[in-house]
Amino acid sequence: MNEPGETTASAGSLRWQQLFWPQSLTEATAFGLLRYFAARTHAPQLILEARADVTGVEYLIGSQLRHRAAVRRAVEQLVDGAIVTSFDAADRNHVTTARRVQLSTNLRQLEPVDAVASQRSILHALTAVGTGEQLTIQIVLGPRHHPQSSSRQPVRDNQAIVSKLLHGVLTDTLPGASQAAAHKLGQHAFTAAVRLGVQAATAERRKVLLTGLAAAIGTAESPDVRVMLRPEKSDRVNTPRAS
Repeated sequence: MNEPGETTASAGSLRWQQLFWPQSLTEATAFGLLRYFAARTHAPQLILEARADVTGVEYLIGSQLRHRAAVRRAVEQLVDGAIVTSFDAADRNHVTTARRVQLSTNLRQLEPVDAVASQRSILHALTAVGTGEQLTIQIVLGPRHHPQSSSRQPVRDNQAIVSKLLHGVLTDTLPGASQAAAHKLGQHAFTAAVRLGVQAATAERRKVLLTGLAAAIGTAESPDVRVMLRPEKSDRVNTPRAS
């Protein structure tokens, strides 16, 4: 049965569904679901959101209309106890300020010392919102990367342009660089964009909420990998594109 507006919507238009996770959701199960989507050659683009207001945190997943049923089946079958329901896009309240999360290097991955503690810190930061406020984490899962071997010394990905002109492209000589690159390249993965969005009455309050959330995400930092915030257009969070 079609929902209102679906009969006139194109198959490539973005549709949202709400995720209800079981209390027993483990890190291994969550990563297993992501690997399933990453391993698919023609996998759909997915947009994951955690949106918090004074009533709590809701979890959304966006995909093209033609992929919606397959996404729902995958989540409910691969995550025992998960429930996926329809969600009206009109209920996605817009944010007024946004930031993009950027890592100091793409050659190493975030590996928190205590993943559970980092998860709790992020949830705590999300639930710091008050009446009329909203805080959002948006993750756009883009192109897939299949496992590959790393046969060469990794290059220094944060080398300045002037340095490249004067000295050429330098290799990463930090301890464990080759092992870290091999570990990251040897897994199914996505090119992902991570954005934060906030709605609050004043600029100062928006800053407090965003920096608090960024600090919580920063608890997942690992050696030589820092979490940084960069300016982002709020429209990127409010109206992400389906592709």
